[in-house]
Amino acid sequence: MKKAVTDKELRMAVTGYGSPDDMSVNFFKNMGMKFQSVGFAEPGMRYASVVGGQSDLLYEQAGDIRSFLDGNQLKPVLFFSKKPVTGFEDVAYTGKLGYKVFLPQFRVIVVRSGTDPAVVKTLSAALAKVAQAKEYRDYLKLQYAEADSFIGSEDSVKFMKDWLSEASALSQSNSATAAAK
Repeated sequence: MKKAVTDKELRMAVTGYGSPDDMSVNFFKNMGMKFQSVGFAEPGMRYASVVGGQSDLLYEQAGDIRSFLDGNQLKPVLFFSKKPVTGFEDVAYTGKLGYKVFLPQFRVIVVRSGTDPAVVKTLSAALAKVAQAKEYRDYLKLQYAEADSFIGSEDSVKFMKDWLSEASALSQSNSATAAAK
């Protein structure tokens, strides 16, 4: 991979500057790979920029671009994952290549601070039950999401702390490398 991106600068469509996407691009830039982040806040514009040739690469969740993958308009070349991605076992992933950059994408359901703990407990139990439903598991497959990706309220703070720690380390690594240049 490294040789392919050191000969010519490639434009990477990302959600925006300073985003996890951009941080990951900068990680590779700081390793000598020639990438330029191109921010598109609108998802459709990001996708169109690659399909139309204005960008060379796209940093995106596979499930969000499933129709492009199924239609052979886009092809994954690298997953930010610690293990192979089901259905894409032949595609490279950062864990196998030795790059410690993952920053899993996630969605959260939140309540207003100060919400009655009994209400939070009831909502959390209901969401945990939904996460076990066949319909939800089928949805995860459709989105190329990991089957064990639901994180209950009891583990959510640890997940967020770990994610923030990884993002901080990546950001500091990017800053230190940039300052040394």
